[in-house]
Amino acid sequence: MTELGNWPLKRITPELITRLESAAKNGRTVKLAAQAAEIPPGILRRWLEMGEELYLETGKRDEPVAELFVRYSKASAGFKARLQDQLTSAGAGKESSPGSAGWQLERLERDDFGTSTKLEVTGPEGGPLLVEGRAAVGWADFAAIARANGYASLLGLEEPVGSDREALPRAGEVLPDPAEPERSADAPPGVPGS
Repeated sequence: MTELGNWPLKRITPELITRLESAAKNGRTVKLAAQAAEIPPGILRRWLEMGEELYLETGKRDEPVAELFVRYSKASAGFKARLQDQLTSAGAGKESSPGSAGWQLERLERDDFGTSTKLEVTGPEGGPLLVEGRAAVGWADFAAIARANGYASLLGLEEPVGSDREALPRAGEVLPDPAEPERSADAPPGVPGS
């Protein structure tokens, strides 16, 4: 198994496992459980990942990191199951506090209990968004200001004096003029298309 800097796996003691298990039983997040046990949260997450890998590979809990994973996971699942039971009891008319349980489950198990909001942005009649003018108008304006103030070479728009490389084309050379109407592909040059 890998050692993690100043947090080797030998620091996983039965007492530490019991403290972390207790925190999980009481609904503490990994971050809060780690802080209560005076462990960096990233270390606890890594230990849990390592324990899961080891437990899934061997099916044994004889290594402390695997024991930590199994006991912490069971405790956390037990807490979430109690919250679900509270919601179920409240739905059956039994006295309970469904708001609190629902709120906690929504945050702990977002995929299963979280609310989902989707926003779809479309153009007219569900079509694509239309952008007026040219697509690169912001960059073209920025480039023009840089050229006007002598900073174009800093942006790679023009080579410094004495350079043997060609400068990049100016925006007006590659972007269509938004004031001119578009031509159709088969219209001759200089004749606006319909």
